[in-house]
Amino acid sequence: MTPPSRHSLVFSCQNGDNLERVLPIASLGVVQSLKSGLISTQQAEALLFNPFRNNQLAAHGVSLELLTLLERSFFLDDTRRLGPASFQASVIDVEKRIVQALERLSPLPFAASMHVEPK
Repeated sequence: MTPPSRHSLVFSCQNGDNLERVLPIASLGVVQSLKSGLISTQQAEALLFNPFRNNQLAAHGVSLELLTLLERSFFLDDTRRLGPASFQASVIDVEKRIVQALERLSPLPFAASMHVEPK
């Protein structure tokens, strides 16, 4: 049996402003998948919600506001241990904050693309 191949999903953005738009969009997808039970908190952390990723994003000039928003998602696994009501409230709060961040962004078109690279 052939082992599965590994790939990287890469978002290409023309500048920092575009990255500021792509990140909340990707984050919203992760949060909604988590909220619906389609992925686990561990999978959400592997995809986007972890401190190491925030350090990388900070190095690329992502705003403190967006980094702070992403930081709120780091503790979702901890709130899951407090019970379903606490977890759902935390997920809804993170989701609401992501939507608010997207609403604050300029509605101008932005240049970004996505491609898959073999790893």
